[in-house]
Amino acid sequence: MNYFPTLISMTAAVAIIQPQIVAALPFSEINQIAQEITVQIETSGRIGSGVIINQDENTYSVLTTQSVVQEIKPDQPAYITTSDGEVHTLEFRTLQKLPQVDLAVVQFTSDRTYKLAAIGDSDRITQGSVVYVGGWSQPGGAISQSIFEITDGKISSRLPEPLDNGYALIYTNLTRTSMTGSPLLNEKGRLVGIHGRVESDSQEEPSATKPGFNLGIPLKTFLDLAPSINLSLNLPPLLTDDPPLVSQTTSTNYTTLRDLLADQQWQQADDLTFDVMLAVAGMKVTNLGRDSQLDIEQVPCEDLKIIDALWLKYSNGQFGFSVQKNIWESLESHDPPTWTTYDRFGDQVGWRSNGSWLKTNQFVTFDLSAPPGHLPAAITEMQGQFLSQYHFSQGCEGGVLCGIGEVVKHGKGLLFSHAAACNLE
Repeated sequence: MNYFPTLISMTAAVAIIQPQIVAALPFSEINQIAQEITVQIETSGRIGSGVIINQDENTYSVLTTQSVVQEIKPDQPAYITTSDGEVHTLEFRTLQKLPQVDLAVVQFTSDRTYKLAAIGDSDRITQGSVVYVGGWSQPGGAISQSIFEITDGKISSRLPEPLDNGYALIYTNLTRTSMTGSPLLNEKGRLVGIHGRVESDSQEEPSATKPGFNLGIPLKTFLDLAPSINLSLNLPPLLTDDPPLVSQTTSTNYTTLRDLLADQQWQQADDLTFDVMLAVAGMKVTNLGRDSQLDIEQVPCEDLKIIDALWLKYSNGQFGFSVQKNIWESLESHDPPTWTTYDRFGDQVGWRSNGSWLKTNQFVTFDLSAPPGHLPAAITEMQGQFLSQYHFSQGCEGGVLCGIGEVVKHGKGLLFSHAAACNLE
């Protein structure tokens, strides 16, 4: 842990912080995000696309257009193919259509972990904004199989009043007709809309390639209408403004943590996260590791919110305490927590494998390919008292996190209850 002394020196005075503008992601990263969150939907021999927006245990929810799923019938099979090539059954009973707009939600079940779309602010998409459309194309011509394609373009116009079925975004991306239902992403890889129709000067059937201006539905339209049909969605937080960098409660300056996260230095940021939480809770690092009496409830809510907001922002909603809390609550909401609940949590965030809790050097993946909620991970050291008992009794050789499964079982609930008390969403 190399950042704790730096942190202490920063808490003595509050500097004037210049806000940092988050740079647009390179095309390669946008492409990776798009491929991971986009699914292929096949109904009656037709192909469309959709985007994974929610997970509740083993059930994933996919947002698409009604036109993609209009051919689904109770007695006819339909399928969803995820980024790993797995084919899942799309059951008719899961289909939910939103009123007055060309949007629908379908579901599939899987014990595998898939990435969810990070929610962006579609109200900030204006004329000239860069957007990306990534989806699956129908075979045809020289292309004999369905392939994933992604193109960039710009918002050419935003209609003050939506057209029929909710379409309000017009953009210049080159797309194919079978890419209907694809996610519309901003330059930070966040979901801001759903791609749908093509604007054409003629009334003829559109060609396989959409050469002109495409039409999309702003994501806010979906967010506003979802409650009207009782959609229970545990959506990731909306990622918008930079969080504050100085805590008014403790005068702690979080610029270093912000910079590490912005540079995607996940391991260093993970280490610093634990050190800063020790500091604001009034604890210290000892030669034997973390102080065994740390009380998570001594971490001020303001500091917890700043740390969480920074992780959320720079991971595109992939990492953060609130992500972990929401996953925990989705498991806990069905039954009172048991040891099995903790194990299922570990499975979902990638801290367990093949039925066993992993050592730190085995389970931590310090990049965005990790499952949602995988980081911060060093925070699991916060129940030091039990961990030190486990450490000395088991002869742990991989560092103080070797007993991570036991720590989660005995202490993670305290963090989640504190996060809930601090209104982390």
